[in-house]
Amino acid sequence: MGMVKLVLVDTREGSPTQGAINEFFIGSQNPVLVRVPNLVYHGWKCIRTEPSLVVNVPTEPYQYSDPDEYRLEPHGTLPYDWTRKDG
Repeated sequence: MGMVKLVLVDTREGSPTQGAINEFFIGSQNPVLVRVPNLVYHGWKCIRTEPSLVVNVPTEPYQYSDPDEYRLEPHGTLPYDWTRKDG
């Protein structure tokens, strides 16, 4: 339902794709499954006026006592600009 832009940023030391940035436009017009590797930062935003639905299916149960989720500020911490671009 809807459309989102999913962005992946690989900051893993020693990764063959270290520093790579990938954008995926996914949703009702392009339904795809994306597997995000461990320790690759990722985020998404809706790119249409209608609501979007994202299903996130982790491979391991969430451990409330030992969270494995790391969050960064969306602006100024990774080499990606989330501001709107018309064109």
